[in-house]
Amino acid sequence: MTANKLKTGKIYENLAKEYLLKKGYLFLTQNYKTRYGEIDLIFKDNAILVIVEVKYRKKNKFFDITNSVNTKKIKRILKTTEIYITENKIDFEEIRIDTVFIEKIGDNYKISHFINWS
Repeated sequence: MTANKLKTGKIYENLAKEYLLKKGYLFLTQNYKTRYGEIDLIFKDNAILVIVEVKYRKKNKFFDITNSVNTKKIKRILKTTEIYITENKIDFEEIRIDTVFIEKIGDNYKISHFINWS
């Protein structure tokens, strides 16, 4: 991955992070990596451990951004989540996977938050 793409990804992950903080979520970590994959953001929403996948696209009338998270990606996220829980001994009652989609439209951003996206 190019340095520019990594920088761009970090910008949009931070936009998603700020968005979720404003919704009252408790931030735990960002860019948690294992050999199985990476989790963009991890939060708690009360007693729920929230695993967040962040996706960014420029506005494209021919591409639906919601098609960018597939079953293979979700399986990698779940395996990585298992490792995170084991390593960090997190106290929670349930887990959910959310996706934050960010579309750049001109100079503005449209943020869509899909809860329990799996």
